[in-house]
Amino acid sequence: MRSSSPEAVNWLPAAAGMVFLGLGPGLIGIYGFFVEPLSREFGVGAAVINIGSVALLLVGSLAAPFAGKLIDRLPIRRLLLIGVTLSMCALLAVSRAPSLPLALLAFLLFAAGLALYGPVAVNGLMVKLYPGREARALAVAAIGISVASAFLPPLIGLLLANYDWRAALAIVAAASLLLLWVVALTTLPAGLVGKVVESGSTGGGGFYRQPAFWLIGIAMALGLNVAVVLTVSYPLHFSVRGFSVAEAGWFLSIAGPGTRLRGARDDGDGLQHRGLSAHAPLSQQPAF
Repeated sequence: MRSSSPEAVNWLPAAAGMVFLGLGPGLIGIYGFFVEPLSREFGVGAAVINIGSVALLLVGSLAAPFAGKLIDRLPIRRLLLIGVTLSMCALLAVSRAPSLPLALLAFLLFAAGLALYGPVAVNGLMVKLYPGREARALAVAAIGISVASAFLPPLIGLLLANYDWRAALAIVAAASLLLLWVVALTTLPAGLVGKVVESGSTGGGGFYRQPAFWLIGIAMALGLNVAVVLTVSYPLHFSVRGFSVAEAGWFLSIAGPGTRLRGARDDGDGLQHRGLSAHAPLSQQPAF
């Protein structure tokens, strides 16, 4: 009997990757809800607040190579927890910031922490844990962003309808910090590093040399770019149209989901099936 049969594979770490991406890059989906409250409180235009979304992508891009080197040398679970703690504590700091410069500084720390538990770390973990089944694992993890885009906007809308923006952001940060720590400690192996040290192991030179890693990574990057545009624009658009913040959350949740678990019926067949697992996020671009 083949030990690599689907029944013998533990998919809990892949599900954990889904949670990390949902509460990592998936948090981009709530950015637009805080533009108007921040603009009103700090007395600046919405265009100034929207600079934060550009900073989020820029800091993430600059930090990704550094994060990749750390993932090749240190246990991935430890880096995930460091990134989660840094990011969520930074969001808590944003919720208490007395001025816009301090809020921006804390938000930059959030973006830096996100690089340690975002797509680079999660995709690397999936490729390392599931040799021969990388595409399926990557696809399962990638679903987290779509799930977050469906559930987080209505949740944030309801929180902002009942609390001010500071309390709503603090609730999201504290709950995410607790949930991600529990998921990491209960489902992820402790000592796993990204770099492959055995000559006969998969990849032979680090997970970033795996084609599936780059294919899914590019697809997710394109999807995230679309998500930034949507989340910055939609809440203000619906507000101008006369809808409440809670209603805007429901509208955004309908527009957000797009990533689906496709292809990879047998990951051993090569890059063709790995490409199918990235088809859905790529196909979102013309649709949006």
